[in-house]
Amino acid sequence: MILSNTVRQKLKSGDAVVGTLAGLDLPAANRILAESGFDFILIDTQHSFIDPTMLSRMVLQMGHKDIIVRVISNEPWLIGQALDIGADGVVDPM
Repeated sequence: MILSNTVRQKLKSGDAVVGTLAGLDLPAANRILAESGFDFILIDTQHSFIDPTMLSRMVLQMGHKDIIVRVISNEPWLIGQALDIGADGVVDPM
């Protein structure tokens, strides 16, 4: 099964995208965010206490929503880890 990245498609076609920030490891809250009308959800691991285990749970709770993760630092292994967990995109700090 190939999932499409709707945020990427919209940006390539010149459309605007709107997202929100998730920072809680609460299944109900994350499912509500995933079912919202936002195009993407950003999970910021740089300015939070979200570790890889929590990030993995949050991504699973959100299902097939486009998820962008801001990693702690610009390190290839951190970027790879976020993508392996299920992020559709990554924001490098600095």
